[in-house]
Amino acid sequence: MPPVKPRIFPAAAGADRGASWTRFCAVDRRGKVLVRDKVPTREIRSFPSMIKVFLDHCGAPRGIPVFVATRGAFSNTWKKEFIAASLAGRADTVGVISDAEAAYGSALGNVKGVLLIAGTGSVALAPDGRGGFIKAGGHAPEGGDPGSGLWLGLAWLKLKGKKAPSGEGAPGKAAAFAAEAVKKAREGDPSALELAELSWNELAGLAGELRDDGF
Repeated sequence: MPPVKPRIFPAAAGADRGASWTRFCAVDRRGKVLVRDKVPTREIRSFPSMIKVFLDHCGAPRGIPVFVATRGAFSNTWKKEFIAASLAGRADTVGVISDAEAAYGSALGNVKGVLLIAGTGSVALAPDGRGGFIKAGGHAPEGGDPGSGLWLGLAWLKLKGKKAPSGEGAPGKAAAFAAEAVKKAREGDPSALELAELSWNELAGLAGELRDDGF
């Protein structure tokens, strides 16, 4: 009988809660990805429980180092304390940052510049020279950040006389219609082109706000 290959347990894990999707990842001691998962985003109070479910699912030991990114942590610092306190005893929360900060680190690392994010929401982010960040946009108003997928999706639905999605996951569902608007714009639809141009101008304006601050 061939020897049984021992199971490799995760050495660290991460969770990234965006506006539409929440992603999880567990790695071994060499940084090799062992498990990934992606689920629809739920309200912030459910986030720690979702992390615990993922850790249990992948066999993560108690006290495993976990790094967390979540939308809204940039402005609402209480989320950092809430997540760390909720995970105490199950995981060692080594850091909680905003999903925008995580995206900057992934895209630019230590390079000084401006990162423009246009997903369900929209935000421009740049280092402030003091170890932190400054941002423009990312306020998540009911109608969506100007130029964002949610903003464009809702505008497209309104233009077509369709009702906007409601209930849990509504922002992500509405933002998905932005792809339809962009597709129509590429096909030359005048109304879609006008909306797309408005969106591009709004996004350029976000980056421009930070450039005015010296970038």
